[in-house]
Amino acid sequence: MRVKTSIRTALVASVVAALGAGGFVSPAGAITGGEETAAPESWAVSLQGADGHYCGGTLVAPEWVLTAGHCSLKPDDNSPWVPERMVIGNLSISEGGTVAHAEAVYPHPTAEFTKDENGNPRFSGTDLGLIKLTEPVAERPAPLNEHTPDVATDMRLLGWGYAGDDENGEPIMPDRLREVVLPVVKSGGDSDKIGFQDPDGRGAGAGDSGGPGVVRVADSWVLAGVASSAGRDGQGVTHSNYTDVARHVDWIRSVIQAG
Repeated sequence: MRVKTSIRTALVASVVAALGAGGFVSPAGAITGGEETAAPESWAVSLQGADGHYCGGTLVAPEWVLTAGHCSLKPDDNSPWVPERMVIGNLSISEGGTVAHAEAVYPHPTAEFTKDENGNPRFSGTDLGLIKLTEPVAERPAPLNEHTPDVATDMRLLGWGYAGDDENGEPIMPDRLREVVLPVVKSGGDSDKIGFQDPDGRGAGAGDSGGPGVVRVADSWVLAGVASSAGRDGQGVTHSNYTDVARHVDWIRSVIQAG
């Protein structure tokens, strides 16, 4: 997915993060072709810097937020990318909600940026990172999915990322949480990615990186995927890829328990 250069600098930094994943793929941005979420989700998190929202995240424990690895590292030197603040459990990212701050950032041990032959950053490794908060929050965390979703499972993708262009061709960066429901088209095997395809352009966009993909288990939404990359192929089909949480539950829990 191509994102206009007028989108804030922090978003552009996240967009180059996953270019190493494939020819048309770039880090996931906003939910494109979706709709506004009707009610707040206690576990939905906006990571924000000086220029505002740059990545999404999910509250997975009272003191912990799970996001993407490329949202956890600075592309120039692989140092931790610490958000200035996080807004938790709110529809709007500009007012309301619980504001939290980071004590420490823990990218997955295999996550790293390298440079290609032209000096552009390329992300590789497991695309997950954990952020420890300075203090617990009262919002209810999302449970972690224990099993990789099967193909054809409906997954709910949420985020505040790029939602398309307005009538003047300017990027739409929504203030309110958006979502789209898509069926899984690829999961399991050697890859730790859950894949989606949509010929109508629906899926993740710039700014959605690190955000949640949830499935319904009994009466609860359970975190199944973390937005990793997205793009559009030569036929105009949108591809969205989410890191499979079930494949990395042991690492997530070990970091939380050690922290």
